[in-house]
Amino acid sequence: MNYMKIAILSDIHGNLEALKSVLKSVDKLNITQLWVLGDTLGHYYEAAESYKLLENYKTLHIKGNHEYIFLDYLKGEKQQETDKKYGLCYQFYKKTFSKELITKIKQLDKIKIITHQKTKIKLVHEAPKVGGYVYPTEKKLTLQALEDDFDFVFMGHTHYPMVYFGSKTTIINVGSVGQNRVIGGIASWGVFNLENQVFQQMSTVYNQQKTKENLVKHQETKEYLYQVLNRNNENK
Repeated sequence: MNYMKIAILSDIHGNLEALKSVLKSVDKLNITQLWVLGDTLGHYYEAAESYKLLENYKTLHIKGNHEYIFLDYLKGEKQQETDKKYGLCYQFYKKTFSKELITKIKQLDKIKIITHQKTKIKLVHEAPKVGGYVYPTEKKLTLQALEDDFDFVFMGHTHYPMVYFGSKTTIINVGSVGQNRVIGGIASWGVFNLENQVFQQMSTVYNQQKTKENLVKHQETKEYLYQVLNRNNENK
């Protein structure tokens, strides 16, 4: 087993087919440790199965904005607005998630700090310090404002992979496993080597047709959830 290499995943969004394909690649690389940067649920329906599958690994797992949306949904907050924006997955989660899974989601931290020898690493979901979405097209001044007292910051949220080499902090967005907004049918994630501090962006093909079929099974009518699976992809 390679204990120095970490697979970093974000924004799985209940897309079990994408996650399964990524984890097959993780297994081939003999990687046993995962850092999961939030939004394991939201959009697609196989979130409970996704959380369960991640338990087979030594996983550091944090909350994303969709975990917070789900917890608010359970309280009865903004349910109609959430259903309109994201489809009916949250209704399904509320009906089917076990008490144990809900407790686990509540207990996830918002950030994780890792220190390995002299290397300081921060795991977040949204952009550090400023919060929200920061895309690869941002002006350099905006990216410089994200730098922190860390050697590396890993994040997700935008679904767009990005690496920014700052004067003191390397900020890396690993992209999205479950809802790549660059090209459909490709799961984006990364591998980080703790020993030599090298990050490798990874792309894994998965069968998005199965994900679409699962949406049909749940009578999901929100077209965006289908369309994003084909984004910029000729094989529609």
